[in-house]
Amino acid sequence: MVNTFRFEYPIPTREALEGHLADAPVRPSAATVYSERLDGRTITIVTDDGPRFEYTFSDNSCFTLTTDGKTYKGDTGVLTLGDMTLVAHRLPGTMTSLVTLLDLEQSLATVFECWFGSETFPTREVQRVIYHGYIEGNDIPSERHKPTRRLTGKGIVWTDDTGAEELTICASHYCMSFVPLSVPDAGDTFTAPADYIVLDERYYLTARVEVEFSGRLVLDVIDLFSTSAVGVRLGLDENSALDFRMVTSTGRLVGHLSAYGPFGLAAADPIPPWPGQEAQDSQTQERGFRPAYRPFQSSHPMTLAEVDEAVTNGKLWVGGFQGANNEHKETMLPPTNKLSGKSFILRFDSGCAWEYEITDAFGLRFRDVGETMWREERCEVFESDEDLYFLTHALTGTLPFESRAITLDFREGLVTCVSGVMANEQHPREPIQSFLFGVIDMPGVEIPKYKRHGYTAELVGTSYMWTYSRQITSQHIYTTPWSYSWTIVVDGMTPSVMWSSPCRYAKIRDGIYVMSWVEDRSQGIMSTILFNTKTMHDCGVGFGVNHDQVFDFNTFGAEARYAGTLDIADLF
Repeated sequence: MVNTFRFEYPIPTREALEGHLADAPVRPSAATVYSERLDGRTITIVTDDGPRFEYTFSDNSCFTLTTDGKTYKGDTGVLTLGDMTLVAHRLPGTMTSLVTLLDLEQSLATVFECWFGSETFPTREVQRVIYHGYIEGNDIPSERHKPTRRLTGKGIVWTDDTGAEELTICASHYCMSFVPLSVPDAGDTFTAPADYIVLDERYYLTARVEVEFSGRLVLDVIDLFSTSAVGVRLGLDENSALDFRMVTSTGRLVGHLSAYGPFGLAAADPIPPWPGQEAQDSQTQERGFRPAYRPFQSSHPMTLAEVDEAVTNGKLWVGGFQGANNEHKETMLPPTNKLSGKSFILRFDSGCAWEYEITDAFGLRFRDVGETMWREERCEVFESDEDLYFLTHALTGTLPFESRAITLDFREGLVTCVSGVMANEQHPREPIQSFLFGVIDMPGVEIPKYKRHGYTAELVGTSYMWTYSRQITSQHIYTTPWSYSWTIVVDGMTPSVMWSSPCRYAKIRDGIYVMSWVEDRSQGIMSTILFNTKTMHDCGVGFGVNHDQVFDFNTFGAEARYAGTLDIADLF
């Protein structure tokens, strides 16, 4: 079974959160000595669409702030990075924190006003609104800091001053993937909505909020010349206590993936719609709204009994070549009847053995070796390479429901099966996935003694753009041996919302792989593909309960385009 990564953080009540914050420090902690750059200075920030922020800084960066007719006093954290100054503090007696980027040379400022939760989103999730403006006192600058797509595709490994290491991938215009590398058994990929702001050609600001997970804000000011950063971490820990820190980091650029979208540096405005956005339209008017994929809001928790009911009433073979108007047909491999009339036994190292007879292009019968009764099933077979086939079928009429995705390598006498069973007691929507490796017992095929297909990390760091139909394109980024992320591409060119899943990869031949994933913490669909990098085409099957609570079992296929490689294989 693939890794599943879950951080079931508690969600405190509003009252409990206010209690946690009542005595929490105003000033963030830090492992680095704070800068004195602002000591003794008075700075007034005028924002274009928000309030004025009138600061007076005394020794040790103590501040007096007047904004919105109120005055606050306290201690602030100040870190510098070349020409940039980052300021962070809480507003005493409130649920609000301010993180401010000051460019004193250009008299520009960007302010992140942050708070916890809202009427719609969990209390532990940091919300933010961004104000761009200038520092009063000189001529009013004509330019402002602004959203950018300049960082799209960039991968950096960061190490902060606490020793924590993380891989970040700026994988779309609005999201970021990240892999914590300092945790035990590192290899889980996460995805969060992100803000990317250009300060100038050298400096950038990135900020993500880990929605559906910890809910914390991770904000960094990045110097691309030196690959260094200063930043803020604002959130709640596993005990719902405030975690408010400033950090300094050093980085290692590990490459660039293809950055799809129109040319130019500015971010798209307005943000193009994405699949499923309609369900969130009521939230778009919320202060600080950001586009974010929120599977918890669209995936109903189910019991095993509900899953069995969905299976019983579900749709099988709704994909593939079911009807002339099927939109996925144009990108799929055609089914083949080259296995029709063939019989063979599949013997797996786990001890199980199955006997198969392929009756025609869409039919087979099978049984466990040693049984007398045959079962008949509809199947589909695709030819991926010379003497290499992808065979898939369901085990209908049985509960829990099971499906098989079988890769048959007649040249080598090897077989790999990825089976899925809807029997996950802890998370019923998500199939239990198993990889089985073995041999083909068939006249004319030599049975290898020791050679097997097996797990591989050869794809780690690569990215491919997959086109499933005129309407659906997705960029895969294979980030670790046990997980990956994908980006939905809208309007034919703009990388938009993202998510990540646990997965496994198996090598079949040079340049040919099986990949299988489960949409963990999402709708739970399990998909398996056989991918030939020579033909840049795949064939696959997916099954599970979708967001509409309807059970599907269907085949699919997509054409691929290479989208670059990050140098990250040595991380795992």
